[in-house]
Amino acid sequence: MNKRNQQLVAAVVLFLIALVLSYYSTQEREEVKETDIMLVLDTSGSMGDPGQKGTKLDDAKESATEFLRIVHPEFRVGLVTFEDFASLESPLSTNRNDLISDVEKMTEGGKTALGDAIALAANHLKSKGGQGASKYIVLMTDGMQTIINNYDWPKATEIAFSNDVVIYTIGFGSDAAVGDLENIAAKTGGKYLFAASGSQLVQSFVVVATEISRNTGYYYGSRSLIVVAVFLIIFLPTIVKTGKMAVDTMKEKFMKV
Repeated sequence: MNKRNQQLVAAVVLFLIALVLSYYSTQEREEVKETDIMLVLDTSGSMGDPGQKGTKLDDAKESATEFLRIVHPEFRVGLVTFEDFASLESPLSTNRNDLISDVEKMTEGGKTALGDAIALAANHLKSKGGQGASKYIVLMTDGMQTIINNYDWPKATEIAFSNDVVIYTIGFGSDAAVGDLENIAAKTGGKYLFAASGSQLVQSFVVVATEISRNTGYYYGSRSLIVVAVFLIIFLPTIVKTGKMAVDTMKEKFMKV
């Protein structure tokens, strides 16, 4: 057997050893980045209009509940509602049962304090959110801002942007202010979705929950040995040849001296 064949056999043996070690020692670990989310839901008077599940607010309740069931269980979620005023109904928490209960208690009435709601949610994320956590607002409305107490939506969106809060906006029905909601999402690096019906609203919340919940799996163990072995199979003959030439060159220089 010539030297090249010997080198190839050695590399194949190393590859097989690495493969066996990889099978028994490689483990999978999921990294879950700390994440805080505020649901910001419109409870103004128009949410009492007919919907698929009763009223539009009933559709919103079903959608928010589905979101809470799907989003990663380790993520903290809070709830802000808005009509004439914005109200913090639930602070950030991993307790899904309490959150679902608070969603079910929502009632409709009043105007649409959209900017105040965004500002309240963004400030809560800033003051109560985890240090270094990813921060999101999931905003749903069936209309446009009709009352300003402290903040209009552009100023509130700036607060969210300056605190690295990403806003997903969902327009529910034909009266939603599409342009405003698109601008809010675009400003913060989020996404705008439109729901024409209650079933589409549920799907929109599912899409957002799925996107936010994505996590990367990291693998560790001896798979690096496989990479090394493959590298050797391909390049070992060349490496040996280059090394031999270098040694011969050094010998010639040494003998000349």
